[in-house]
Amino acid sequence: MTLCTAMTLLILTKDERPFTQEELDQLLGILKVTGEQMEVALVTCAYFFQQAAYYSAKPKTLGAQLLKAEMNQDKAEAFFKVWEKNGEQVNARLQEASSAPHELKGIDWRLNLNVGQQGLAHQKTTNAVFQFTVADNTSEGAKPDQVRVEFTHEQLALFYAQLETIQDQIDAVQK
Repeated sequence: MTLCTAMTLLILTKDERPFTQEELDQLLGILKVTGEQMEVALVTCAYFFQQAAYYSAKPKTLGAQLLKAEMNQDKAEAFFKVWEKNGEQVNARLQEASSAPHELKGIDWRLNLNVGQQGLAHQKTTNAVFQFTVADNTSEGAKPDQVRVEFTHEQLALFYAQLETIQDQIDAVQK
């Protein structure tokens, strides 16, 4: 596994290790560093690349920013080359990945109408009950969860207005 590939994996899969133990031992021997020093280096590199991905930085921009932050020319150039070679791939994979741990799989709803109560015979109250079926994106084969949410008329109107705002923003971005 190349160091570039390892950095890409480190960015995309925070919980997984980019190297096998054997590869890590070899790398520690070649670079003559301790495990702790290697961990700091990997986390630091991943941070730089995560920031570059977050800001969709062009390779030259990343290199210039690292030089501006007083990074050694050779090291900044190494980051530049890695980002130039792998930046588009990292950004594409990040766009495919969901940033939320749960995905909406289904929606059911019902309307409840309470007509009168003891002592309040002419009062009507309504509410809407939604049941969202959500699946956990972080573990395969996990059973979907059912989340029930109850809205009064006013709460539902506010929720609808927020959804309309979100839809308007999505539409504006996609134009």
